[in-house]
Amino acid sequence: MHRPPLWLLLLAACSGRSLPSSPDLAAPVRGPAGLLEDCLPGTDEGICAEGLRCSLVQAGEPGYQGFLTQCVPQVASPLPEDAPCAFSEQAPQPTGAVPKRYDRCAPGAGCVQTTAGPRCRTLCALRVPGQCGPDRLCVLPSPVSAIGFCAASDRCQPVAPQSGCPAGPDGRPLACYVFTESKQDDRDPAGGTFCLAPNPLGDSTGALGSRCERSAHCQAGLSCVAVPGERQPSCRPYCSLPPADGGIPDGGLPCQGDLGTCHPIPFYDRVGRCY
Repeated sequence: MHRPPLWLLLLAACSGRSLPSSPDLAAPVRGPAGLLEDCLPGTDEGICAEGLRCSLVQAGEPGYQGFLTQCVPQVASPLPEDAPCAFSEQAPQPTGAVPKRYDRCAPGAGCVQTTAGPRCRTLCALRVPGQCGPDRLCVLPSPVSAIGFCAASDRCQPVAPQSGCPAGPDGRPLACYVFTESKQDDRDPAGGTFCLAPNPLGDSTGALGSRCERSAHCQAGLSCVAVPGERQPSCRPYCSLPPADGGIPDGGLPCQGDLGTCHPIPFYDRVGRCY
């Protein structure tokens, strides 16, 4: 650490004056981020310089693509919320640099995959409550870790036999999952049901007992649960709970066979999980 010279220390002691602050001791202050600098939507680190917006960036060529959140130019005639979108704009880059493309969504939004295809949706810090306004939650993930997008519940039925979800773009039925976030106050929605395509983890099948990291790694009717005493989360069935005003005796209603007890899902009192 840099120390002031001895003569300056003696001068300060004799004069009673305080030492000037040293640049390497001052806390760094970051200003607005520039073009293609990293940012985080929904946070103070998501502030971009004038004329820029914090959004998703697609880096690389097809087959070798990744995603970032960076500051990109605001566009003329931006696309509104829920408009179809694509990564159609290419950012200026030095010769030989990895190409980076961005969308034409309005500031605050990004092009994400939905059950209706790619759409402009408001970006947010994943599972942080109070960002999306009434009746919407930040629980669905974008291609960037810890970044999600605001969405309203699909109001599907997660307990088997599932209902209320359409077919996906490939024609296969989507599965219904419960996603929740913590509540800031009683006016906030805390959880809802959402339709997604099952996407098993690695070589897992997503069947009952399969390893998982999130619920969409499980087949329809199952949820990813960290079961007490087990080494890793696994896919367990959704189950029905009695009405909230009737109480939940002994932790819930029995599940079928030897699947355990129906435990409530935190911040969502309509459906439980068997373990």
